[in-house]
Amino acid sequence: MDSLDRTSGELLWEKSVEVPASETPHKMNSFATPTCATDGEIVVAFFGPGGLHAYDLEGKELWNKKLGAFPGPWGVAASPIIDGDLVTPIFIETGERRELVLNGEFGVTAYDPATGTELWFCKGFNGRGAPVPDYAHGQLYVVNGKPGDTYVVKPGGSGDVTSSHMVWNARRKGGRDLPSPVVVGDFVMISSMSGILSAYDAKTGETWYSERLDAPISASPLVANGLVYFQAENGEVIVVKPGKTLDIVARNSVGADSDEIFRATLAPIRGQLFSRSGNAVYCIGK
Repeated sequence: MDSLDRTSGELLWEKSVEVPASETPHKMNSFATPTCATDGEIVVAFFGPGGLHAYDLEGKELWNKKLGAFPGPWGVAASPIIDGDLVTPIFIETGERRELVLNGEFGVTAYDPATGTELWFCKGFNGRGAPVPDYAHGQLYVVNGKPGDTYVVKPGGSGDVTSSHMVWNARRKGGRDLPSPVVVGDFVMISSMSGILSAYDAKTGETWYSERLDAPISASPLVANGLVYFQAENGEVIVVKPGKTLDIVARNSVGADSDEIFRATLAPIRGQLFSRSGNAVYCIGK
């Protein structure tokens, strides 16, 4: 784990984590896939079989917790979120209660974030729940890892809510999905790993278009000022204006080397964008 000076890129400190059991992640994965989380005072990093670790901003380790071996050929990818005194996955506020939501192999499951008690489950259309659901309009917008329908779930309820709380579902034509869906106003936008961008009506699920962006995409999109920024694996950033037809506002590149692969989501910090490949970190802006 590294800490860099935001303005110069200078390495401030570096920490290593001992992994008691060997792990060989998938070639598209790395030990840096889970994004660190911070509340401005502590930084939490997740390393799968290496455990969950918390540091202060000077690099002093505050605590660590082993969470198991995480067997399998994929490696870990889930990014932690700091929620008050808890470190959790994604959670939502429904107006009636707080729900911790996980996309999984068979569908979406919500838990009580304080106790871990399962609240409800909605069955999906295919396996691998890698993409994180987006929460908008009081609903969860979900896509599978394997080819399968995208669908919308209204949170709440209890038990199996597949028949009662699934609002709509729509066919996905872009192949396998890794990036998370994003909702901007009345539009749902989803890019497949192969770089096919699809837009849906957020209320009805009507498909507006499915068009090629001519670049593979693994990273989840960033929304800023009503535009959607897609980080392509080749380092190019494709900026799209949501609408019923594909409107590419800009295509920009940091001039990365041909062997660099970008699979991390763009990070906006104080008016600048940070882009990370497997080789380097780029700061874009004034």
